[in-house]
Amino acid sequence: MHIAARIASLGTASPVILSPLYPISCFTIALKVAFTSEKSSITSVKSLFHVFENENEEEILQIMAELLKAEGCIDETEAFLSSVKEREKLYSTLYGKIRMPHPLHSFAKKNGIACGLVKNHEKIRLVFMMCLRKEDTSIYNHVFDKIVTILEDEKAFDALCNVDDFEQFERMFESIL
Repeated sequence: MHIAARIASLGTASPVILSPLYPISCFTIALKVAFTSEKSSITSVKSLFHVFENENEEEILQIMAELLKAEGCIDETEAFLSSVKEREKLYSTLYGKIRMPHPLHSFAKKNGIACGLVKNHEKIRLVFMMCLRKEDTSIYNHVFDKIVTILEDEKAFDALCNVDDFEQFERMFESIL
């Protein structure tokens, strides 16, 4: 479905505003509409996107938490990561080749999803690190539904994972959703 039709079908009449510091693209609008409820907003901008070449899982989590901190989504990287790792010990957040790490408890000052494109890794191709305010944790279910949509089309998923930068990822992501 074309992104404008998808947005219209979701029945949102209010404008999507990210920040005057970042240009609004269809990708960020798609993420905000797909991943948010009317009462909340999610920061999803180029500054929360990273391509990982040879990092291990620990380094990936560290870098993504630092992206969330730099964007003002969390105050403290170490406490956030500790809770993410504690959550992972209880239940895996790996779905197919997509990992969706998130903490056991809310640390979010504002909602955000850091997105990592992982190259050269056997188990993981994409990481969506979730940082949600306590009152917005139901968003996780919306995000999970979108992840299932991405995983359903193996050819599109592979194409998404084989891009080299944010702009390519943005275009491919829009075509899948």
